[in-house]
Amino acid sequence: MFTPKDVKGILLHPTGRSLAALRVEQHKMSKGVRTDTIVRMEKLSAVLLEDQSSDNLPSRKAVDEFLLYIATLPDLEQKAIESLKCPAKDSHTGQYYDFTIGEAVRDAKGNLVCFHKTGDFIKQAAAHLRRNCGVAPDTEQGNCSAM
Repeated sequence: MFTPKDVKGILLHPTGRSLAALRVEQHKMSKGVRTDTIVRMEKLSAVLLEDQSSDNLPSRKAVDEFLLYIATLPDLEQKAIESLKCPAKDSHTGQYYDFTIGEAVRDAKGNLVCFHKTGDFIKQAAAHLRRNCGVAPDTEQGNCSAM
């Protein structure tokens, strides 16, 4: 595991300058996701995490609907969904995810990753995007995340 000092040294080294550019690009992409998309990600993650059915039909339907929604987005937002890696880690194992949002959803559709794991990642990615975009937090009574 690299320390923050190691990462800074890598980014300052001549061969690491391209990584610094990627970091800036990732930050810009996180600002390019609309609130409606974040809300849909939150709904998708809720379905994926709550579905305990034997056929996973609610999860399959939710994934299909999300993929159809993504197809209707402007190119820049689609690129953000396909390329942005959000910081998140598996809630059970503590291992960091190495997915983009698009990869995670496609992998779930193709049964390469279980729906619950995808739901865990999408939930954390949506929270990250909500923080980065400056979207107002949920103010419904009883949903205060600060308590």
